[in-house]
Formats: sequence, C-alpha cells, structure tokens
Amino acid sequence: MPRESTHALSRGRRLLYGSIVAVFSVVLFLGLLEGGLRLAGFGHPTSYHREAEGPDGKRMIRENRWFTAPYFSASLVRRPQAMVLPLHKAPRSYRVFVLGSSAAMGDPEASFSLARTLDVMLKSAYPEVRFEIVNTGITAINSHVVRRIAEDCAELQPDLFIIYEGNNEVIGPFGPSGVFTPFLGSAGAIDVAIALRRTRIGQLIGRVADLFQRAELDRWGGMEMFLERQFRDDDPRLRAVAANFEENLRAIVASGVKARARTLLCTVLTNERDFAPFMSANSDSLTGAQLDQWTRELSAGDEALARGDTRGAEAAYLRAWAIDNMHAGLAFKLGRVTLAAGRVGEAQTFLRRARDLDTLRFRTDSRLDSVIRRVGGDSGPAV
Repeated sequence: MPRESTHALSRGRRLLYGSIVAVFSVVLFLGLLEGGLRLAGFGHPTSYHREAEGPDGKRMIRENRWFTAPYFSASLVRRPQAMVLPLHKAPRSYRVFVLGSSAAMGDPEASFSLARTLDVMLKSAYPEVRFEIVNTGITAINSHVVRRIAEDCAELQPDLFIIYEGNNEVIGPFGPSGVFTPFLGSAGAIDVAIALRRTRIGQLIGRVADLFQRAELDRWGGMEMFLERQFRDDDPRLRAVAANFEENLRAIVASGVKARARTLLCTVLTNERDFAPFMSANSDSLTGAQLDQWTRELSAGDEALARGDTRGAEAAYLRAWAIDNMHAGLAFKLGRVTLAAGRVGEAQTFLRRARDLDTLRFRTDSRLDSVIRRVGGDSGPAV
C-alpha cells in the first residue's frame, strides 16, 4: 500500500479513537461528578414520595418536601401537602390521589380543599372502607409537574386519580410567562430539561444560576410576579401551551391506566359572571383615531350605566365592541348589561369571551377547557 494511503488511514483512525476517548472522558467525568455530588449529600431526590420511619418504627410513605426543587429557584420552592401512607396497602383500602395545582390544593387553606371535603364525605358514606385521600396539589405548578407526580403516584397502588388542572399552564414552570423557568414550546424539549434538572449536576447549575437571579424573584410575590407577563388571546404561544397541556393530560391518564386505576378528569370552575378580567388590552391593529373613538364610546357607556340607563350603556358598549372586540374589560361590561336585561345566553357568550381575553392568564380558558373535554371523551372506559 502506498505510504500516503497508510498515513491517511492512520490519521483517520487517530481521529476516531480520539473522539471515542473524548466522549468517554466526558461521560466518565459527568458520571463521577454526579456520583460525587450524591455522596456529598448535595441536592435533593426528585421523586414525589419517599420512604420514612414512623413513630412506631414502621416504614411509611411520606411526601418529599423538595420535590419541586427542579422547577423553582431555592427561594421559591413550593412544598407539597403532608402525606402519610402505610408502606403496604391494607385490604379494603381505597386510595385516591387528587392531582393539580393551587385550585386542587385548596389555596390558601388546604383544610377546605377538594381532597379534604371528599375525605369527610366518603368516610361518612362508606364507613366500612378505609379511604386514603391524598392531596398532591401544589401552588404555582402546572401539568408539566403534575405529570411527574402522577408517574410517581402510579407506583403507590392508586384506585382513583382525580385531575383538576388548567389554571397555571401559562404562568407555571416552562410556560410562556418565563417567571420560574424559560419557555419551551416543545414537549420533547421540556422532557429533556426536566430530566437534566432532576440530576444533581442540574441542581448544581440551578444553584449557580440562582446567584445571578433578578432580585424581585428572591421572594414569593404571588400574582404580582406576573403583572408584566401579559398574553393576548391570539398569541401563537398559547397554541403551544394547549398542545403541551393535552400531551401532559394524556400522559397522566396513561399513568392511571398503567396502575389499573380509574381517572376522573374535571373541567376547571371559573366564575365568569362575577369575576372581572384581571387586565385587558386593546387590539394592536387600532389606529389612533379608532382608539380615541373606542375610548369615547366606552366612557359614554360607563356614564349611562352610572345613571341607570342600561340600554344606553349597552348601545355605547356595542359601538365600542364594533371598533375593538379584543378588550376583555369591554366584553365583561357587555356580559353584565345583557345579563341584567335577561338575555342569559348572550351574556354567557360575552362573559366567557371576557375570561378568554384576560391578558393575565391565571384562569383556564376555553382552549384548555376543550382539551380537557376532548381527552376525557376519547380516553376509554377507565377515564
């Protein structure tokens, strides 16, 4: 073989071997770092539940207080509700897991939650059954996190999953608000991000990132944290939110099916009649003259309503609506005046539209409600 060919082949082999060694070295380094961090006690386990020893010395199942660490900064970690289950499920026991975020949890007081109410009612109606009702709801999480809770709880011999979720899909982890984590529109990208964040290396990186975090996120600010995160109803990111929500719901249902549990999938209650939108925004397409005219008509409607002239108020509001039908507050006003006029069906349309146009998207809108109904309708007899 000519000398040049031998030289080229050996160089190619050297590059191949060098690449293999480099990849192996990186994998080995990361493996040793992950193992070292675990041995040193850095970070936290990320399963929803853990084994613990009870007062009587028996092993039991408890909540993991650090479960949400991969989704929030250290100063904003949200704690699960207390859970105590026997390690081995007793005969004639019936385990129910209520899955969701703050609405399911019963925020601000879990004693008045869906889980607590259900616990009292079932034990009263069926005293011969040992009911174990677990409230897994956590403030500020969404279906990306609930999906992982369901996967973990599927290992605990559930009989029933109750899913009450939908309010935090925009503002929660990996939602487009970006308050807790960056927005990721792809379910696959979110899976990878969560897998990395659940490692000790990922938690180390998160700890370092916390050092450079904005000062306003050093403390829990409730709903005020999202005032600058507004989304119009035609924002394309909301379609990605709905798609991810559907994938997560189907994964939660699949966890229940795998565990041979039944699943009750609930639409989320919103008070459309009395609950005015948090914030509103005019359409971007309005000209300056149109906006001025819209403002005059809105003011005329408010003045007429203050005089008790509901017909005049409705007429002015409708003229404003003809100029801009993307304003949540105006839709709510129209809903209220048509309700006062006794036209309930028309009022429902306006009030529902007001909820959907709310630019502070804390509530489950029609898009997400349709997802819940669709998943519930085509998931089989166990759902």
